[in-house]
Amino acid sequence: MELTRRSRIRWERAKELRKRGEFQEAEEVLKQALDEEPENLLLMASLAEVYLRQERPLEARVLAEAILAANAHYPQAIYILGEVYYREKNFKEALHCFQQAAQKDKRPYLTLRVARTLRSLEQYQEALETVDSILLKHQDSPSVLKEKAIVLNRMGRYHDALSVYEDLRSRGVRDDFVGKEIVRLKALLSEREVTVEELRKVADLPSGRNNAQIQGLMGTKLKNAGMTREAAEAFKRAGKLEPDNPYFIKQEGYCRYHAGEYAEALRCLTQALRKDPDDVYVKATLEKIYVSTGDLEDYLDLLEGLVQEHPQNFKLLGTLKGIRKRVEAEKNRAEGTP
Repeated sequence: MELTRRSRIRWERAKELRKRGEFQEAEEVLKQALDEEPENLLLMASLAEVYLRQERPLEARVLAEAILAANAHYPQAIYILGEVYYREKNFKEALHCFQQAAQKDKRPYLTLRVARTLRSLEQYQEALETVDSILLKHQDSPSVLKEKAIVLNRMGRYHDALSVYEDLRSRGVRDDFVGKEIVRLKALLSEREVTVEELRKVADLPSGRNNAQIQGLMGTKLKNAGMTREAAEAFKRAGKLEPDNPYFIKQEGYCRYHAGEYAEALRCLTQALRKDPDDVYVKATLEKIYVSTGDLEDYLDLLEGLVQEHPQNFKLLGTLKGIRKRVEAEKNRAEGTP
């Protein structure tokens, strides 16, 4: 329902008041607009948001449910209901609402709420993947980068978290929280560097440089310390020394993936899958990357080629069928076919 000219002016005025933190004034302006258009869903949703900002979740919930009774798919009302659940620490219901809202409204703040709720549920890997999916299109967003650093820290990937915080600082972000985290993580990592540096000295000796197991151990140590890019390089060196050992190319691929180097991760994990087509972790990671990049059809092509090479591999065939159904479903959805 379109707003009347007078209601739109009031709605815009309420938005400005809300941005300035003048919530009581915003509430009064929106109520005036609702007096003229009592069934306007946009005005109702805006008032519900103001109630949330004033920590009045019960009133926000009543409005959200009234909106959903009129339009069960109204994304802003679903989001508001999610915020109410989140404040009640009912994170599973909140996640369900945020995911629904994000499917209908592609603005990044909704997907970011999904990531934060996954973090609250301690589903850190999924939270990280959700954050990375936003960064594919909004790579300079400070709030998204900050969330990524928080998740990485929760995962124990302290070097990666520090790298993101320092990137934020280099972009001119002046945030007390970011500054405190940089100091805290540097202090934490100073204790860990000793063992990594000791092993690095061994790996840099001529005998260590030509020893795949030492390079692989170096990669594992770096990976556990959260230094995924350096770990990937160590596993790459190990893989060159033992090209027939699929472990090293797999580990390099996982590290590239966690570092956000999707192109290199695809190269490594595709090679690994060709060597070991039964590895469920490699297949799952490849699927996540192709979904994140929006190139699921390329994964389908890869699987079809592998099935031709291994026609008796029924596990691989099952994976192929599942991905084919998913690709077809996405095509039908894009074309509006039921």
